[in-house]
Amino acid sequence: MPRKSPSQIRKTRSETLYAVWYKIVEEFDRLALVPKLNAKTVAKVVEDYIAARDAFVARYKIKDRIQRPKVAGLMAASILKFKPVEMNDRDHSPVYESTQANELLALWHGLGICAEGASQKSIEAFISTPHFQTWRGDLLCLFEQHPASAEAFVMIFETLSLSFFPENLKRSDEK
Repeated sequence: MPRKSPSQIRKTRSETLYAVWYKIVEEFDRLALVPKLNAKTVAKVVEDYIAARDAFVARYKIKDRIQRPKVAGLMAASILKFKPVEMNDRDHSPVYESTQANELLALWHGLGICAEGASQKSIEAFISTPHFQTWRGDLLCLFEQHPASAEAFVMIFETLSLSFFPENLKRSDEK
């Protein structure tokens, strides 16, 4: 399969980020908060991801396309670095306290990449496991406390894939 160009990678990463974003907006609506995804910051996130991905590929001498968990972990670190989600209350006043909005985006975006192509049944099976809420809370805490831990995030998403979406470890996302 031919190597993807940087512009194709930018397009894929941006589209995936926005697709996940629209799915989690509902959670904030219940909190009476109005989230906004800043397009300029999303562009910075994607550029940072591309640079981190290139460094990762060079460091580990990856010759083929990189696996989805690696994309998920590197994108999570870029999301947490630039924080593209801006929160406002219903009066459009900025909200400065922690809403974990960027952390939630990083989590669901990573899960979406790891589960891409998996059946709805296997995704629901993972989300309905008895320990999912604990895992989710612990990962959100890790994201908040150690946002620059890209390689740790890669390993977390790789473990997630090994456990619940092993078919995606055979498939890769981009060269």
